Amino acid sequence: MKNTPKIVILNQELVRDKLRQKKYDDVCLSSWGHLDEFIQFITSFGIFSMLAQLGLTTGHSGIPVILLAMLAFVKPLFGIKFDDNIKYLFQDCHVLRLLGFNFEQIENGYSKRTTVNGCKPIHPNTLRNFLSTLGYKETTGLLVKVVRKLFQLGLIRGHNFCTDTKIIFKDSPSYEFAKKVFDYKGKHKNRRGYKVSIIQHVKSKIVVAVIITSANVSDKNLLLTTVRHAVTILGPDVIKTLIFDKGYWDGKTLFKLKVHYGIDFIIPAKANLNVTKRIKKLAQKEGFEKIKPGLEIAHFKQITDAPNYKGELRAIVVKDRNFKKKRKTNQPVYAYLTSLSWDNALAVYQGYKQRWVIENNAIKELCQYWIFEDVHCTKFNAIRAHIMFSVIMFNLHILFKSKYGRRFTEKSIAVKKAPGFVPSYVIVYWGDYFGIFDIKEYTEILSAGNKEPP
Repeated sequence: MKNTPKIVILNQELVRDKLRQKKYDDVCLSSWGHLDEFIQFITSFGIFSMLAQLGLTTGHSGIPVILLAMLAFVKPLFGIKFDDNIKYLFQDCHVLRLLGFNFEQIENGYSKRTTVNGCKPIHPNTLRNFLSTLGYKETTGLLVKVVRKLFQLGLIRGHNFCTDTKIIFKDSPSYEFAKKVFDYKGKHKNRRGYKVSIIQHVKSKIVVAVIITSANVSDKNLLLTTVRHAVTILGPDVIKTLIFDKGYWDGKTLFKLKVHYGIDFIIPAKANLNVTKRIKKLAQKEGFEKIKPGLEIAHFKQITDAPNYKGELRAIVVKDRNFKKKRKTNQPVYAYLTSLSWDNALAVYQGYKQRWVIENNAIKELCQYWIFEDVHCTKFNAIRAHIMFSVIMFNLHILFKSKYGRRFTEKSIAVKKAPGFVPSYVIVYWGDYFGIFDIKEYTEILSAGNKEPP
């Protein structure tokens, strides 16, 4: 005879007491944000239909592909860094039901090893083995379909984009295709890893293209490959201006970017280039235009001696007192090169400052909140799938928060029952009991006796 499902009983006062006693260890995952809305949103967006269109219709080890894919998607949502920690999801029936598990699957649950009665459906290797079976078509193809749909919805408006790379260090030689690279930010030694090249839309913060290679590939060699991938996804004439750092400087590559793709660029000039030394001296000689207190710019409208660049460029030389606020020595001078025909020097400088979007709202956020770097499977297919799924969840979360995402979240039963103007509530579980609190009351309980909530 099968066991009956576990019944959870509402006991508001008991949960309140446990929270006041600072006993948070058994607080269930069900209290994490608007999880039910986001799960419904993913399904309504059509992400599983996209996987089916890519030919991913069969699961692994007898488990349906929808369940395995959902487990992979919720890893960045819950910050589950290790596949072994998937087992903690099986402590919460509510979460598993949201993910699509039925009561029999929940009861069979998670197993570390084969038992006398046979191996249970989910074990530590199930998810990583599933990810290892996914090729370029399934992982990159899913990102392509998601970005194209976001573009069709109108989220990607404006033609300014920025690009950068992130090295994911994995020092073990067992990682597939991981090559050595000089770690200039660490202990100055060769380390193994992968390099991820990203192009992001400045206004919407959506990541539109991702290329993954071994870490020893230089940024300038990745530029055209990543741009070609982004143009294939979005179509021609969508990317008008691309902003990147000086590591991408290569005259031949930038000339191809301008001529073949029609994309303008803004890039800092390397200090050791002759053209940089020349325009800095010329700016000191001819003087700077004072834009505002602490900011002076000199503008040069014809630069023909940029190395290996056959066309003409424009340049600005900038004195910005606020660029390095902690600097106490002499004010630094920076030079920037651009193929744009703008006559406004301040507009060029403000345009380049948009590059910090990809540092703060893509790479930093992906690494800190979407477990972008936490790859623990040594197979390259699984590593690529992990990175792509993290980026996809990052993009869908942007849509989820926007007004455009309303058309998908409105399909959720929970949203229909609780419209946006109703005060927010949080469900907190303690053992076999749970309580439903107003978010203000919940914060006050947590902060009781403390200056700030933990």
